[in-house]
Amino acid sequence: MVPEALWIFDNEPAPGNETSPMLASLEATYEPSATNRGICPGYERARLAALHAGIEWLWLFDQDSDFDPAFMLGMGKAWEVLARDAACWAILPRVFSEGSLVSPLARAALPPAERDGYLPASADARAINSGMMLRRRFVDGLGGFDQRFWLDGLDHWLCLSARSAGQRTGVATAVLQHALSVTATTGFVSVARYRSILAAERLLFQEHYTSGERVHYLARLLYRCVKQPLRWKSFAYLSSNLAQLWRVWV
Repeated sequence: MVPEALWIFDNEPAPGNETSPMLASLEATYEPSATNRGICPGYERARLAALHAGIEWLWLFDQDSDFDPAFMLGMGKAWEVLARDAACWAILPRVFSEGSLVSPLARAALPPAERDGYLPASADARAINSGMMLRRRFVDGLGGFDQRFWLDGLDHWLCLSARSAGQRTGVATAVLQHALSVTATTGFVSVARYRSILAAERLLFQEHYTSGERVHYLARLLYRCVKQPLRWKSFAYLSSNLAQLWRVWV
């Protein structure tokens, strides 16, 4: 698989980025933004450009991922096989952070590490969007990338939307290294960012979660009420979690 076009959306542009020799060598379309608009606007601009150009697949990345030629080749090999199924909406890499597999979430249901394959229909297909190959027509059918998830929750929205539509999820043997910028219960995140995460989770809870997932989410919120004030030394997270419990409960 040879990428047909490359779009780079820069939410933190620095002087000289537009004239970088690297950009010239990549023949990339570069679009800087004066403000950090999150990942969703950039993905949507790429989707529209791909629609106009007749490009059928998108390959999503964000700035926290690190990959090598072996990853590119591995994903291309998986695409050649798995994309033949018209019901395959995406091909996911196996994403590792600090030595641990963090995506897809359905670790027990993954194909063997040495084989590309599909997740079972009953498996939890939620995954990090960085490194994901995505069939553009599937997102077209959703009306584009949902701008309500401009910063957080876009990946889970995509995966849960695919589940509702009965789509198949491919998983490649390719491995991507990704630095998680947010880990809701173990890593530090600002109060403002955490509230953004909660807002995204609330939409997913209301529109996509099954009854079992809702019970599990409520249990996670209660766990966060205890864990986060102790770990982050601030009760602002506790008040945010309690407010979230109230909003989703009523």
